[in-house]
Amino acid sequence: MQSANIRSAAKWDFAAPRPPRAPLNLAGRNNGRNTRGVISSNVPSDRKPVVGGNPFGDVGEVCINHPALDFLDLDRTTEREPSTAQLEVAVEAFRSALQERTRDRVQLDWARTQNNLGSALLRLGELEGGTASLKVAVEAYQAALQEYPRDRVPVEWAAAQNHLGNAVLLLGEREGGTARLKEAVAGYRAALEERTRDRGPFEWSATNSNLGIALTALGERGNEKALKAAVAAFRAALEVLTPDSQPLEWAITQSRLAAMLARLGERESGTARLEEAVAAYSAVFEEGIDEVLPEPLRGFIQAGLNRAEQVLAERGRGVRSP
Repeated sequence: MQSANIRSAAKWDFAAPRPPRAPLNLAGRNNGRNTRGVISSNVPSDRKPVVGGNPFGDVGEVCINHPALDFLDLDRTTEREPSTAQLEVAVEAFRSALQERTRDRVQLDWARTQNNLGSALLRLGELEGGTASLKVAVEAYQAALQEYPRDRVPVEWAAAQNHLGNAVLLLGEREGGTARLKEAVAGYRAALEERTRDRGPFEWSATNSNLGIALTALGERGNEKALKAAVAAFRAALEVLTPDSQPLEWAITQSRLAAMLARLGERESGTARLEEAVAAYSAVFEEGIDEVLPEPLRGFIQAGLNRAEQVLAERGRGVRSP
């Protein structure tokens, strides 16, 4: 499922600098990494995959017994995506679990279940469209944070802040306005207070990438400062991502950085930003990553490069691009 904000690569629009992305995978695969736009990484690397006919297993029990577990990553042995029906079952399982594991009796288990309920609802909301499930997902994450004291469970607190950012970002994209997008930015920045580069470089990089996406969305709605902040966030994420270790994520983040630079270059005088954009897009092809990229993403990057080169050439001739 692609975001409604993603335009066709054939009709390039600097106001929509997002590459096509894979279906939402909140927890991700490949050792906590994923291939979609918003990245969430809080899955223990030593966790054994849950095997069975139901990709969620006994979600109500399994998730409560694994504090840092995001249930959407239970099916690590297959690339299968959960159906709406499976997600609805998962939502009901979490709600049933909350009847037994109440806030008064087991605060942290209650918070963990709320967190996973939020993840199920967020996934469901993306598949369904609309905002109803997303709003309830936000409420679940906010509830979890009430019993996730930062001083006692900083890892879970940061993960929940990141998840909340994911939910309000998607909600903000669908609702319009900027209030939700600002909430997403605040959530990611809060997560980065604990997800430092020294403590967890990949989590730090992933959250910076998420922050860049939220700032991009905010910038698309008229916030010029957000566009510049998005550039800084994507650059930070790329300090950890490499073409060798995470080629797809690196290419996606590199293309987002390039698109932001190109957009800013369109608005500014001179050619410095446009030259940076061309270099950023070209790096993907120079690394040879384009050969293994999905066609929509490769086309997006090529179209962005072509457009940036065109505007740069026109700028050099004193022609202002429309």
